[in-house]
Amino acid sequence: MHGTYAKLSKSTSCLNCAVGYHQNDVGQASCLPCVPGKANNIPGSVECQFCLKDSFTASTIETSCTTCDIGRTTDGATGATNCQICAAGRFGKDCDKCAVGQYRKGGDDGTTDATKCVNCPTGFHQDTQGQASCLPCSPGSSNSIPGSKHCTKCEQKYFS
Repeated sequence: MHGTYAKLSKSTSCLNCAVGYHQNDVGQASCLPCVPGKANNIPGSVECQFCLKDSFTASTIETSCTTCDIGRTTDGATGATNCQICAAGRFGKDCDKCAVGQYRKGGDDGTTDATKCVNCPTGFHQDTQGQASCLPCSPGSSNSIPGSKHCTKCEQKYFS
């Protein structure tokens, strides 16, 4: 009796999982991909590693995490899948607070540069770090220096 039989392949050895994959269970037929927020660049790994603070992976099977651009952050989280723009009043690589006399608007609409803060314009001041705007000089005071921490009261015979 002749029959058609599927030809079975014989496994003569087990293989390491490729980079971007992992397997932590014994007796498995395949490897699992690293999920977004994790990466693995070592063949034969049993697990993928979380991306560190201010780095991310957005897709599966990643072998390394991408560092956030300056002005973007993961807000201290590990295993991130993206980076967000620094909050209003913050800027730069570590999303530091703007200095006194400076500000940075929030948002990711392309109108504000998250890599730097800007000086308060003349007639405005800011005496607190990490602010999204400047305060106008109150009536009876003024300032003619951009980036001022405070306004100066008008002298006798002058007004504002």
